[in-house]
Formats: sequence, structure tokens, C-alpha cells
Amino acid sequence: MSLITGKKAGFTLVELLLVIGILAILVFVVLSAINPRRQLGQARNAQRQSDMQSIIEALSHYTIDTGYQPTGLTQGMANAKPICQFDMSVADCDALNGIHLRMLSGSYLPTMPHDPLILTTGTGTRYNIYRNDNGRILLQATGAEDGKTITTAR
Repeated sequence: MSLITGKKAGFTLVELLLVIGILAILVFVVLSAINPRRQLGQARNAQRQSDMQSIIEALSHYTIDTGYQPTGLTQGMANAKPICQFDMSVADCDALNGIHLRMLSGSYLPTMPHDPLILTTGTGTRYNIYRNDNGRILLQATGAEDGKTITTAR
């Protein structure tokens, strides 16, 4: 066995920089393809759609059971009112020019769903409610992401 003198085992600086550069390019390409921000936005939009569907279903069941629709609904998307949380006082909701759907509490909805980006309760839901020209009740998410408009009707 002969030893070569003057040579040390290991990688050269150029080899290390080349490998690091290739890894950085691969990480950039993978993250661009996955785009976690866009994926999270799509997941939150799906949650908004599901929340609004729950509210509209609860309103439908309430209307069938009682024969009444909530009062205070305005005509047209431009006049849409924000839906208030169940635990928000009526006075505070009125100050926001919002609409209270407390009649849905318990039998129809355990809690009022709210936008996934709202971390606490006690304020609005970031969902608006209005009637269209045909008298149908519609809900709209004001915080939809990726430039989308999410509207639900029944």
C-alpha cells in the first residue's frame, strides 16, 4: 500500500460550491412548483365556501321550519350586510350595520362560521348577506384570496 504524499482527502471549494448551487436551484424549482402560499389560499377559499354553505343551509332549514326569513336583509350586492358573530351584542352589530342571525344558534348552527383568517370571535364573520332581484338569499366572502369572488346561494 503506497501513500501519495501532498494530497489531502476531501472536496475542493469549487466542487462544494457547485453542489450547493445545484441544490439551491432544485429547492427553488420544487418550491415554485408546489407554491405553498397558493395552496394555503386555495384551502382557505374552500373553507370559506364550506362555511357559507353551512350558513345558507341553516337559513334554509330555519325558513322551512318557521316560515320566516331573517329581517333586515337588503336588496343587491352593493347593499350587502356583514354577518355578525353569535356572541356579538345586537347593539355592536347594529353599529356595524350588520345582521344578526342568532336565531340559527343551537338548532341550526353550533357557532357562526367565520373567515379562516379571523383568529378570534366576537366581531363580524367577513361574510356578507343580501337578497338578489329574485328574492334569493346570497352570501359573499369578503376575504377571498387569489382574486376570487366566492358567492353562495340557495
